[in-house]
Amino acid sequence: MSELYLYVYDLSKGMAKQFSAMFLGKHFDGVWHTGIVAYDKEWYFGNDGISCCLPKATILGEPNEMIHLGRTEINESDFLDIINQMRETTYKIGTYNLLEHNCNNFSNDLSMFLIGKPIPQHIIDLPKEVLSSPLGGMLRPLLEQAADPLHQYRPDASSLVSQSQNQGVQHNKDEKKLHISPSLTLFNPNVITDLNTLMNYCMENNLFNQNEINLFMDIQSFIQDKESKSIILSTHLKLLFDIYFNLVKNDENKMLTLKILQNLSLNEQLASMISKECSFVSVFVPHLEDSKSNEINKLSLQLISNLCTHKIVCEHLLNEEHQDSLFKHVMAFTHINLETQIENEIFESAMSVFYNLISHFHMESRLNDSNALSLGCMLLERFHQVKTNPKTIYHLLSLLRSCLANSDNVRELALSMDFDFSKVSKELVSRNEKSPSQTNGEIQTILNSIDELVHSKNNV
Repeated sequence: MSELYLYVYDLSKGMAKQFSAMFLGKHFDGVWHTGIVAYDKEWYFGNDGISCCLPKATILGEPNEMIHLGRTEINESDFLDIINQMRETTYKIGTYNLLEHNCNNFSNDLSMFLIGKPIPQHIIDLPKEVLSSPLGGMLRPLLEQAADPLHQYRPDASSLVSQSQNQGVQHNKDEKKLHISPSLTLFNPNVITDLNTLMNYCMENNLFNQNEINLFMDIQSFIQDKESKSIILSTHLKLLFDIYFNLVKNDENKMLTLKILQNLSLNEQLASMISKECSFVSVFVPHLEDSKSNEINKLSLQLISNLCTHKIVCEHLLNEEHQDSLFKHVMAFTHINLETQIENEIFESAMSVFYNLISHFHMESRLNDSNALSLGCMLLERFHQVKTNPKTIYHLLSLLRSCLANSDNVRELALSMDFDFSKVSKELVSRNEKSPSQTNGEIQTILNSIDELVHSKNNV
């Protein structure tokens, strides 16, 4: 339950009352913007869709009038569901129109939802009254193109525009279709629900200031609408990492944040930005070993795997400055027990990271000797222990081939362990006899290549 107020602002700051008759041939008391205050927040609509802030905290300052509309019996959770439904239907981002679909239409619809009572009619009728004035018809084209008066002066708007050419990421109509590698973790179809759930949690717990609300709504727009003109900067990405590390404390919302980052990492420019500008190697990667949640570990590894589907990210992570740290923290998960389903999924995710990082773009030559040897040792040691899916076996063998091709030490180790590759081949076929013949054929091709690498080098 909550008291409901309509906050009314005169955007003309008194000029309409003073000069409207002179310039429009008709008198108007003001140019009205409104917001609904409910559950201790002020809700309003503009070019950015539905936004909220603390009462009187918009750039418009003190309202000209505060009208008590009544009291709603709807609880706050149901209220937020109504807001989300309005965000996804009538009041989507980018649907604002100063004359026909504006903040006052939103305030009126929300008031009708909550208490069945409209806002004052003269506020709703203002655009129609302006258009019926002597100069209204001439002004209509200009008014239809006018920006949302509240958001066009948003403090961060100029920085979004000025930085977009060099630093921001926007949907490109000509952007290439993503190449789906065997080790890509695609985002689940519940992305919009996850975004809204996380947004509601942060709003309910007063975790966002107004600027952070605007940033998060930019992310929502970017993900859910390919035609969106939203520009994503490192500021947006850093907000998600701030949510993950500082703002939310429960695992459920941390996992939602990781899923959102997984989705954004499918974009090459954003993936590069994440890896280079968000303290990714220095903060996020080391945190892997601090987490006590298997689900969070799995999602974190899947995020890194997605990032590594882009060559530019792999090149960055494999440079001398970052390679040892990444190997140290991801390798820890290749030695995990494989007794439960989640443990197998974590192992598979770690293998996916290394496959994308090294084998997918044939970057084995960038591995230093120490990391090539430690990876090769793990692969040879764990091979017979792995009871997993064909995709992970394919990754494991591809990585082993990469290590053998680049490291004499790994080849010598394979020989010393007296690997019988014909026996391995039979074992894999029996283990994966339900797999498509093409999959088994690919595995056999890699095994033949491994056998040739080991023994041909030995015979030289």
